[in-house]
Amino acid sequence: MKSFYIEPLVNRSINVCAQFENSGEIAVTARFKGEVYCDGAFVDVIESEEKPVALGETLSPLWLHVRIPGEYLIRGSVLYDGRETETKEVSFNVPE
Repeated sequence: MKSFYIEPLVNRSINVCAQFENSGEIAVTARFKGEVYCDGAFVDVIESEEKPVALGETLSPLWLHVRIPGEYLIRGSVLYDGRETETKEVSFNVPE
């Protein structure tokens, strides 16, 4: 999972990309689900819609609207065909 195409600022949406690549032999249906924390406190859940992911494709990015400044952590995984990837984390700081 990685982020950003734009700098994370208060009252701005940032793009979060789950980077799940289908390296199997057939297309799968997948979705990303993650928890968002700010300064150690849980603040939100972000989740993509379930969609088919063809061989070699990655999941589409999703958006997170940043409401308050602080140190953010997104912890999430991809659910696909009854399986779940290992949980990955990304952190970033949002200035005041």
